[in-house]
Amino acid sequence: MSARVLVVDDHPLIIAAVQGVLTGSGVASEVDRASSLGDARARLRDPGGYALVVLDLGLSDSQGMNGLLALRDDFPEVPVIILTSDSSIETVTAAFENNARGFVVKGESPHVLVNAVRTVLSGGTHIPDGSGVNLPPSPSDIPLSPRKLDVLRLLLEGLPNKTIASRLSLSENTIKVHIAGIYAELNVHNRVQAVLRARQLGLN
Repeated sequence: MSARVLVVDDHPLIIAAVQGVLTGSGVASEVDRASSLGDARARLRDPGGYALVVLDLGLSDSQGMNGLLALRDDFPEVPVIILTSDSSIETVTAAFENNARGFVVKGESPHVLVNAVRTVLSGGTHIPDGSGVNLPPSPSDIPLSPRKLDVLRLLLEGLPNKTIASRLSLSENTIKVHIAGIYAELNVHNRVQAVLRARQLGLN
């Protein structure tokens, strides 16, 4: 699998390193760079399109989750992997609650980033090892209604509620009700845990 990837970071050395790792591994056929959120938005409007964005949380024109939220709102179909030096459980959880599809801590070995990109391009979600994001024990086979399964599968794609509602021709309020029901039936408390539990159940 090889794809066109956009790396958004304002540190040239970081971008160069990521470009080298992704193209050298063969996981990306082309790696473009953007040094700001504004630049990233402009590039994502490129007709050629990108299969994935690797996003730093500390850009000059965007701090914290603001950049992730902006990209998810404007380009909901493009999955985002967070690349940051902040490995706190609060940041990891916030990233996935805001529909990131992967999280990689700067300083990890190159194969971690490669595996994250490969996982997300395959439709999966990459959670960092040792992040402290754990699931409570629950039965291994929990039935969900067909509609809740539809919603859960779209959660697995990292889509925001607005896009899920549009895909299923339902209101956002109805989607929120279904998500609350999913949390209750899977015995989880947020999107991160729901995604992990769904993966454990073998849902795609």
